Amino acid sequence: MPQTDLPPVHEIPVTALRDHLAEYLYQVGRSGKPVLITRMGHPMAGLVGIAETRALWHVTQTREGYVEWQAMRRLDKDRDLRLALLREREAEQRRAYEQSRLARSHSRNTG
Repeated sequence: MPQTDLPPVHEIPVTALRDHLAEYLYQVGRSGKPVLITRMGHPMAGLVGIAETRALWHVTQTREGYVEWQAMRRLDKDRDLRLALLREREAEQRRAYEQSRLARSHSRNTG
């Protein structure tokens, strides 16, 4: 995504954060506006308020739960398919056995 599409966020160098950490924590906590921390002009981290932190945590947990649910669903489908194939193979073996039994019975009756 081009940098121009991003909303403007207050940027501070890591040295300023180190020198004035308490002030930035208070400012972000009070206003809720995020701060982008840069090192040598390149973004490296962000400082966000508690509401945004909780929202991000909730999204992460929800997404992980959904991914886990999808994986379990796939495993269930795979298990159901394997069981269906196993039942089908057993039915074929049963039919083959019954046919051979009928053939032996028929050959005893005719022979």
